[in-house]
Amino acid sequence: MGIYWLSDRTILIRRSGIMVRIEQKLIKNGFVEELRLAKGPLELQVLEEVNLEDALKRTISEIFLEWNFENDVSYIVLLLEPKER
Repeated sequence: MGIYWLSDRTILIRRSGIMVRIEQKLIKNGFVEELRLAKGPLELQVLEEVNLEDALKRTISEIFLEWNFENDVSYIVLLLEPKER
């Protein structure tokens, strides 16, 4: 996993090798779009449960998710609210 601060308000998280066997099988059988539709809301829910805002001490304004299923890589982009001065 790699975590990259692209700016003071933008974090890119790159994860690799995290797919479980059932996801790999769904992809192999051609259910990529179905997996994408099911996985998105689940991952957003998990991100909310781990309470990243407390860890970052910042408010998250937006979260973007994307996957490269063929290479078993996923990306999360967090857009943060500006720091309070």
